[in-house]
Amino acid sequence: MFCVRSLMFMAILGFSLVGSDAYAKGTGTKDDPFIFEDGGSYSLDGLKNKPVYAQFVVPEDVSTDGVKLEVVSPQDMGIYTDETHQTEAVYNRTGSFSPFTYTIDIPNGTKKGTTYYFYESFVMNGGNITVSYGQGTPIALKNVTPADGSTLSASSAYVTWTFNKNVRVSDATMKVGSTEVGINVMTQGYFVTADLKATMLKMYNEGTLKADDEVVITLKGVCDANNTENVLDEVVTTYKAAAKPLLLVSETNVPGKGLDNFMSYFAPNNTNALVQLEFDGSLNETLPVVKLVYGDLESEVDYYEENLTAAGMVKVLGGNMLVIDLRDKVRTPDVMVPSGTNYGIMGLQILGVKDAEGNFAYSDGSGSLGSFFYNFPYEVVSYELIPEISLIGGQTIDDAKAVELWINEKGGNMAFDGVQFTYTYNNQEGVAEVSREQVTAEADPDDADATIYTIPVPNFSTDANSTVIVTLKNMVCPDGVDHSDEIIATFKSAGRQAAEAKVLSAVMSSADGSVTVDLMGGVPVAKLIADGNLDVTTSMDDQIGVLQYKVTNKTTGEIVKSVADKSEKTKAGHWQFWIPIDYVLYTENEYEMEFKGWATTDDKNYDKDPVFVSTISFMGGTEAYKYSPVTLVSPADLHFDSSNPDVILEDATDNKVDFVFSDAVTIEKAFVLLGMGNTVDCAVSMSEDNKTATVEIPEWVMTEYTSIGMSILAKDMNGLVVKGNNGEGDASYITVYCDAKFNLPVPEMVDPVDGSTVERINTIKFGYSKGIQPTWMGKIEILDKMRNVVATSTDVTNVIPAGQEDNWDYIVQEVIVSFNNEITAGGNYTVVVPEGFFNLDLQAQGFMVKNNRECSFYLNIEGDEPQPSMNISIAPAPGVVTSLKDFDLTFNDYASCNWTYAEMPTLTTAEGEVITIRNVGWGDGDNKLVCSLAEEITAPGTYTLTIPAGAVTFNDDPDNINTEAQSFVYTIQDITTENVTIDPAEGVVESLYVFNITFDDHSEAAWGSGIPTLTDDKGNVTKITNQEFGDDFSKWNQLKLTLPEKVTAEGTYTLLLPIGSVSFENGVASTQDYRFVYTIGTPSGIANIIGANGGKADVYTVNGVMVMKGVDASALKTLKPGMYIINGKTYMLK
Repeated sequence: MFCVRSLMFMAILGFSLVGSDAYAKGTGTKDDPFIFEDGGSYSLDGLKNKPVYAQFVVPEDVSTDGVKLEVVSPQDMGIYTDETHQTEAVYNRTGSFSPFTYTIDIPNGTKKGTTYYFYESFVMNGGNITVSYGQGTPIALKNVTPADGSTLSASSAYVTWTFNKNVRVSDATMKVGSTEVGINVMTQGYFVTADLKATMLKMYNEGTLKADDEVVITLKGVCDANNTENVLDEVVTTYKAAAKPLLLVSETNVPGKGLDNFMSYFAPNNTNALVQLEFDGSLNETLPVVKLVYGDLESEVDYYEENLTAAGMVKVLGGNMLVIDLRDKVRTPDVMVPSGTNYGIMGLQILGVKDAEGNFAYSDGSGSLGSFFYNFPYEVVSYELIPEISLIGGQTIDDAKAVELWINEKGGNMAFDGVQFTYTYNNQEGVAEVSREQVTAEADPDDADATIYTIPVPNFSTDANSTVIVTLKNMVCPDGVDHSDEIIATFKSAGRQAAEAKVLSAVMSSADGSVTVDLMGGVPVAKLIADGNLDVTTSMDDQIGVLQYKVTNKTTGEIVKSVADKSEKTKAGHWQFWIPIDYVLYTENEYEMEFKGWATTDDKNYDKDPVFVSTISFMGGTEAYKYSPVTLVSPADLHFDSSNPDVILEDATDNKVDFVFSDAVTIEKAFVLLGMGNTVDCAVSMSEDNKTATVEIPEWVMTEYTSIGMSILAKDMNGLVVKGNNGEGDASYITVYCDAKFNLPVPEMVDPVDGSTVERINTIKFGYSKGIQPTWMGKIEILDKMRNVVATSTDVTNVIPAGQEDNWDYIVQEVIVSFNNEITAGGNYTVVVPEGFFNLDLQAQGFMVKNNRECSFYLNIEGDEPQPSMNISIAPAPGVVTSLKDFDLTFNDYASCNWTYAEMPTLTTAEGEVITIRNVGWGDGDNKLVCSLAEEITAPGTYTLTIPAGAVTFNDDPDNINTEAQSFVYTIQDITTENVTIDPAEGVVESLYVFNITFDDHSEAAWGSGIPTLTDDKGNVTKITNQEFGDDFSKWNQLKLTLPEKVTAEGTYTLLLPIGSVSFENGVASTQDYRFVYTIGTPSGIANIIGANGGKADVYTVNGVMVMKGVDASALKTLKPGMYIINGKTYMLK
């Protein structure tokens, strides 16, 4: 720990030596000495740095024993029996530091006029001398600090008792309730002190002490230190305990815990230079004062102090973590102190840490209130470099491919953001930049201290006989010194011309090489070939790190092929793109293929302008397919989405669906999609005019499936296909989705069982014999009798039987759901499990896993049930809403009702403002009323609608008035979509292990209470507990997740950051779920699978609903972006 500069121990303990000179005689000089008398007080303040003289004259003959002279002085003095100060008197001195107590026994028989002389040659300490004389005053307590009866906090639990005499204490205790413990006290002269911080904290942690408890401190055996017969016995002091103080629970990057030496410079990317103190509760919005101290603490000149709080280097993250940034500042001895002396120690002081209510945090340093001190061994960074610069692939900068920088470094390695080439073109200065990602670095095999950097020469033009200067951008060296002028290369240019951005060649070929099409050859192109390759060469391949292309129909404006990126070049240094499916290109349509290139992936991701833009054009070569003019009339507006059904089936007998057309048709095919490529044909009956086809779903299908996909292929009387919503050409099917949720399974409420009476509700165990797992979609809600939401689910924990802990194949059959609020109030409660909260029947695996049907369970808690004066149904229902404006109220216990207008309903806003609602009236029934706000409210927050007592009358009886208020609570959530950047980006990846998530709309982020998860396409959920700050410590809004182990198995994975899992600036928790979807696998497998099945594919949603059957690859382009299962494998289509 580091001592505060010039801190006196007496000041730490709160001692106070003040007095009065009202009875003083003399001035304390040699010519006018103090004349000590009983009860006198004598000031030394005017004698500092001077000698002091004093005398005591026995006032009368002494004829008894026990007479004493007692002198208490802030300054040590000598006592003599002669005026020349040669013969020292016999006395007793107590106190090893100021104040000092001198006791002289005046023996029986001493004559009046006997004189004692006091002398000190140099007074250092000011203050008052007090004198007492006689047989002794009874010892007494003068005061206690803090005052008896006040509140005592463990963060500042120093107690000081002040007596009228030197005191001795034999024992001391502290008692709370029935628990009594011994405590240590220190006596010094008139003072007794006790440091109770550690004792109180121990009792808090053991549960024997809590806020508002009575704390009784007893000093036992209190007596005069110089006369043990002068006894006070016990001194009892009583306090009220404050709440348990904020505690420091972890330290990172302090001595012995990550940062052992304080360096004269820490680079901006040095993560060890972020001191992190984590507390067990929320910190105050007012930051503590954080200082660095260095040098001679007693010097007024050679002393350095730096206020890090004032410099903005201190932040609170997540509400409870104090982060101190020591980086990116040079603190060498010559910068800090005039002498330039290396004192070898750097002190870090953190002063006045407080909790959210303004109470000091607990700290164990003597006299420190909410303060923490650290001493770092200090070390000056020593660094030097030797560079050499040359050209690669050419003799001049005009023909060189790259610049090679060889650099030998002692004392660490420098870093830089990129390289700048400064040049002159058309007599104007220009700058071309090469990003750091484009620069390669490798160790010199012949020199362990050397690194070789290869810097590609960018694309720029220069004037003849001009100069090109190469420098490093934002160079940072380990010592913090600017060494950029040591790495400068100057080249002479004869004049160079930047390469024109253009596509040199674009050739498409089939997978087997049998078909090759030159897209720049001027011939029509029938299609982009599925599973084929597009080989592209540009004029700037050396400067491009990422190339992107897309295809647009210039005639219609439609995008034919969305953008595809490539960051890896072929061995020849060019580009090859894989074409996933057939993209048919029609005659009389012109198509444009646009290419954009960036130097690096970061440049592209952070929206920098591309360094390359070029296009090629060609005509389509496929005749457009001719469909029938007949159209489907009903069902109308087909959604082609299993989550948005077109037809609702009421029960297992409701198995017929009518298709109505605008003219007569025939039905070539009709079948139900069963999943996994299986179908079953359906019977079809036609109306007399052949305009209505009735398709009958087999009975056994109606009992097993919860969402039934049905497809028909219809043709008109001329044999032309009626265009459907699924597929193209001869395979253009009309597909509808039928809702059969009556088949969804329902979980069992295991503990407590449905309908039971319990003492409280805080967790509920659910089960399903064939397997149960959460989907992490939605929340289970518990409603009271008035349908108010009183608790929502927060977490789900698997129940693993004994002996199954290591069985990875065990299918979980029970889970425990935790809620955000323990319910103890008596009454009836409804537990509502929303549809899709659980995955059930996990034994089936794959497509056959089912979500649960929405279901409700009922529980009762014994006890006095809060009985509302009105049984009201209200719309909107209390809970989460998007806005508030109109309220419809139904008073279920009465035949009629009316507003009294004596009292009006109110709405209390999130800020506490109470709005009186004056727009009230009757509803659409005799027992219904309405009220409306003047303006719609959409601002996020919690709002309370209150129907006050006396606002409503019932059954046309003016005396039948509601006697109690009724309130309804609503929450408007912030549904704004936030900008979040994640690395790796969503989509196809090779593996998953580490995620860096940047919350772009926030300045700070930290991990909160929710647990992030990774869920695979089989429903297996992995909780991610390895949570850290992001790898880029310059971003306070970046967080990092690390999986328990790297995931490489093929499949689809969803990363979920649930509500509340992230905490932003000022401790505000996240109010939305963040989801990121990844696919591990080789995308090129799609076309191979299609080819392996005769060029046909069956396509399903990830829930197992068929959306296409027996289609070729060209039909896949009609699919909406999302996850699909194609011939048994999962793919993401963008």
